[in-house]
Amino acid sequence: MTPRKHQIEAIAFCLAMLRAGRERAVVQMPTGSGKSYVEMAIAREWVRGGGHATILVPSEEVVQQLKRLAWLLGLTPVIEMADLHASRFAPFVIGTYQTMWRRVEKYKRPKSLVLLDECHHVNFDAPVNLSIASAFERAIGFSATPWSSGCESFFGDCSYCYPLSRSIAESVNCDFAVLPWMHPTPGKYQVVYCSNMEHILEMCREISPSAYAVYQAENARQIIARFRHGLVGTIVVNRMLTEGFDQPQIKHVWIARDTESDIFALQMAGRALRPYQRQQASIYVRSERTRATLERAIRRAG
Repeated sequence: MTPRKHQIEAIAFCLAMLRAGRERAVVQMPTGSGKSYVEMAIAREWVRGGGHATILVPSEEVVQQLKRLAWLLGLTPVIEMADLHASRFAPFVIGTYQTMWRRVEKYKRPKSLVLLDECHHVNFDAPVNLSIASAFERAIGFSATPWSSGCESFFGDCSYCYPLSRSIAESVNCDFAVLPWMHPTPGKYQVVYCSNMEHILEMCREISPSAYAVYQAENARQIIARFRHGLVGTIVVNRMLTEGFDQPQIKHVWIARDTESDIFALQMAGRALRPYQRQQASIYVRSERTRATLERAIRRAG
């Protein structure tokens, strides 16, 4: 795998930070711009230098994605997740934030480096995640939206930013338009974000064929898998599919809910920003408040 220019820049920044003895830094890169490759490259170099590298991610699905990428790069990570327990001597570990809550003590050792995927989860609203990150000697965070309260404070001003505008100009992300509200019509690879279950069911009745996926539903993962393979044209969700979900064919996103969170707004729009056959993404926003939030988030993304 050949890294792109921005990935080389991000890797060089992080390695220079580590060589300089800096303890914390953050990398801001848009959705789909290859943060995982950067994380792997840094982990590989740190382990080669005699250190211990740990990558933490929000979900088991992302663990599996990273494990496959590691194998492609010739790396053999040990998994720390659920019933899988990594040895405290393992040089390279991939795990979840949730699992690490109960096992972080064994990672308090010299030359320990943690690479925090979706690092906006390390914030004042998640003090356990802050405690986990603090247990490692050095920490580098990665996110398209590292703006949560506490995240910026934890990582400080040592940062690398790959702006969204530059990623679009370099065809790493696709161009997009934030459009006035238009009611969703039937199609393929479409995502609709709603505010509550009543709204989700109403939207599903109006868009046929469609299906919904919510955290409390037992078949949520099955619905998402069917959507991924094109068997469900439009998927209606609440907070699912806002990060850690890669489907380049998605080019139509409807945001039918209110939010004042820059992070949440850009994560929803971000599902459509991966390049696919030179297509432009269309983001339809119902409320003026959410539109203003999304526009602010886009400015913060660069």
